[in-house]
Amino acid sequence: MIESLAHVASEIAKTKTEVSETSHFDSRAELSKGDLSRNNPDTRALVRGKYPEDATYEIKDGQKHYYDENHRLYRVDKNLVPNNSYELNGYKYKTDDQGRISSVTGKLHLKERQGRLPIEDSLNDIGKGDEHATRDAMGHPMDDKGHLIGDQFGGVPRMENLIPQDAKINQGIYKSLEDQLAKQVKNGKEVHSEIKPLYEGESRRPTALVYKYSIDGENFLKIFPNDRSSL
Repeated sequence: MIESLAHVASEIAKTKTEVSETSHFDSRAELSKGDLSRNNPDTRALVRGKYPEDATYEIKDGQKHYYDENHRLYRVDKNLVPNNSYELNGYKYKTDDQGRISSVTGKLHLKERQGRLPIEDSLNDIGKGDEHATRDAMGHPMDDKGHLIGDQFGGVPRMENLIPQDAKINQGIYKSLEDQLAKQVKNGKEVHSEIKPLYEGESRRPTALVYKYSIDGENFLKIFPNDRSSL
């Protein structure tokens, strides 16, 4: 436990500047998702969604190339671009040298649409085999596809905002904090958050989440383990 806390403290103290590469859209055509022809799997036409959470992408060489709201390439098919930064619905993300999400920051705001968006990627797509795919005694999956920025804050329902997260923690103490912060936003408070997943070795499954947040300038810090046995 002491070693884990020391690791967390070390990670919190780190600062890292990462270079983002800018890619430009192919402006020859823009199609809605419904207009993309299934008979033409390789197209340079840009596909835009209706809402900020929807993906913007084009298909090149049979693979989806995803672009953020600043026209930066951040994902190719099932992999995030390493050592990169991207911005989605007002939230800023960074990836490490393995293409894992290393941080996300932003001012929390409530989503524009009603209902919960379905998650587009599988747990294996997100965890790359490091997810806990087993089930508990009740038959429930041990891991969820956990949102770093919650759905209620307009967090996108794709791997660029998801981690393999212990289901009990995701649906318990993590959700409890999100609900508390949502109430603060509804009450007109200015809420900022910075979330840093911590990894061991080359694993795609974080060992913990460091969650820093501020409410009208007052700072707070919570550390969420990613193992229910730690509770």
